[in-house]
Amino acid sequence: MKSVFRACIPGLALAVLLASPVLAQHRGPQGLYASASGSLVLPQDLKGQGDKLEFENGFGVNVMGGYRFGNFLAELEVGYRNADVEEIVVDGNAPRPSDSDVSIDFTAWSFMANSYLGLPIDGGLTAYIGMGLGLALTEVEASKAVPGLQFAGAGTDTAFAYQFMAGAAYALTDAVELFGGYRFVGSGYESSDLRMHEFEAGLLFAF
Repeated sequence: MKSVFRACIPGLALAVLLASPVLAQHRGPQGLYASASGSLVLPQDLKGQGDKLEFENGFGVNVMGGYRFGNFLAELEVGYRNADVEEIVVDGNAPRPSDSDVSIDFTAWSFMANSYLGLPIDGGLTAYIGMGLGLALTEVEASKAVPGLQFAGAGTDTAFAYQFMAGAAYALTDAVELFGGYRFVGSGYESSDLRMHEFEAGLLFAF
């Protein structure tokens, strides 16, 4: 995860450089805002110690609050994600479905600090890019013990998390924006890499 953090540093520096002229121009409104979004979550397979969990598509909810400096936004975010396991590989054996006898549930809470840069297009439409750093609390829980499975039943694991966002927003009114986009979220669970693709839509309310 340290290598991932180091890889994020150039992106943070670039965001600051890009934001500097935007802040000077003050093209957009300034002030507090709150936003919320729902997302379709596509977790990648979780692999480690000879085990593999293949997930079904899940859902996510994010609640954010922050401050807009023209076209630059800084915010804090709380997120929740949930998905079921579709297929299990235990200790390198052939995969088998997660059936009615054993259901395995994946949940994750994230606490992130995000920054966004808006790129105005025309007619109330704005493209945006962003990134965030924080923590994720992840749990993989089985309805009953699965012999040999290392992932399930170990409790909640806390790990460094990061995310990259891109999308577009449209101003419905002076105080309300509709936005939609893509997120790539990365974290860890029991020394294994956890990756998720997300497609989200939501509303932003300016104060």
